[in-house]
Amino acid sequence: MEITENKIPPSHLSIGPIGVLFLAVFIDLLEFGIIIPLLPFWTLELGATPFIYGILASVYSLMSFTFAPVWGWISDRWGRRPVILAGLFGTVLGLGMLSLAALIFIDSLTIILMSRLVGGAFTAATLPTSQAYIADTTSGQDRAKGFGLLGAAFGLGFALGPGIGGVLSFIGGYALPAVFATVIAIVNFLAAIKYLPESLTEEMRGRRKEIISQGASVKVSLRETLLQNPNVLLTIILFAGVSLAFSKMQATLALLGKVRFGLNESLAGLVFFVVGLVVIITQAGLIIPLSNRFSDTTLITAGIFFLIIGFIGLSTVTSLFEMSLWVIPLAFGSSISNPTIGAFLSKETPKENSGVILGLNQGIGSFMRIGGPLVGTALFELDAAYPYYLGAFILIIGFLIAGILFLKTRSLLKENPCIQCGFQIREGLTVCTRCGFNQRT
Repeated sequence: MEITENKIPPSHLSIGPIGVLFLAVFIDLLEFGIIIPLLPFWTLELGATPFIYGILASVYSLMSFTFAPVWGWISDRWGRRPVILAGLFGTVLGLGMLSLAALIFIDSLTIILMSRLVGGAFTAATLPTSQAYIADTTSGQDRAKGFGLLGAAFGLGFALGPGIGGVLSFIGGYALPAVFATVIAIVNFLAAIKYLPESLTEEMRGRRKEIISQGASVKVSLRETLLQNPNVLLTIILFAGVSLAFSKMQATLALLGKVRFGLNESLAGLVFFVVGLVVIITQAGLIIPLSNRFSDTTLITAGIFFLIIGFIGLSTVTSLFEMSLWVIPLAFGSSISNPTIGAFLSKETPKENSGVILGLNQGIGSFMRIGGPLVGTALFELDAAYPYYLGAFILIIGFLIAGILFLKTRSLLKENPCIQCGFQIREGLTVCTRCGFNQRT
């Protein structure tokens, strides 16, 4: 299989590659959404405690945290295509293990553990490398559209997956959802082999190697960035707290429903479907007009406020209706705060250090998602509401940090709307941080 032929030219993303990337991310999240609501019930039937399930949930993030920088290093040297293909193939392997266990009725937590280890290690390659692929091949508004499509694929896959998984589990137990997810993973892998060209040219690889060879200076500039702009450090701390709180919720939501009102895997799929639907509506129809109307720090603060409401509400649920109701503000808050945190951080960071800072932020977020399920399920064994009390407390601290960032940045804005998109530009800047338009042209 040739991995370097048919390179696409920079600053242009043709419909073929973007379609494959869209499907790759969509199907990855579809598979994830199909399996995730089933795992708590599956593992508990096999004799696991909630904390043991928390370990199984954490190892996925642990492997992602460990292997994401490795895949990034490989993609910078050997190209994006082989890394994306490796990620998609690893997804097939991980899901294949689950399918085999379900089909031949192997009651083994070890196989589920191995599946999570393989899945976490390899799927860590798909989304970040797809983002790098788009960055290689686009610029300006085309790049924004490309990232927007990936975000839409993410939300769509997460929305549809739980519903499909719930219906299939009702029809055919755990085996049918696992087999279905494996089949679409195979289709995804074969489509990428045929239709995804390489995006990284030899010239671009050379520049990346030169940058990487200057690792010591990057560390120095990274330290200087964190010391010179406290907003960067505060934003990273904020994202870490949100990631910790949200991952505790993800790990215990189905368990909470099971304990409080007898939630089963089919109904759990319905709850996660509501979450995904809110994500799609917010990402596709609301985030752009909201971001054009309000500052990043305003959206971050509002998003965390809605997260707090969702966490407090979920701690009190006693029915499926109540749970479906309280996940709405939670999903909405996450959908407007998480992407806006990344956007704000990129604006506060010097361009030459943006990749390092954003990578550090995502790495810390992944690390928090390792501890979240462990802490959440340990607290759940004491009381089902405890993970949500702690999550709300963490988010209240995050709300205060967001308020500080809002007050610190508000004074730096003046009435200077972008000629292109109308976004308020910070004093002293001539290039719009929202659309990239140079006001002097």
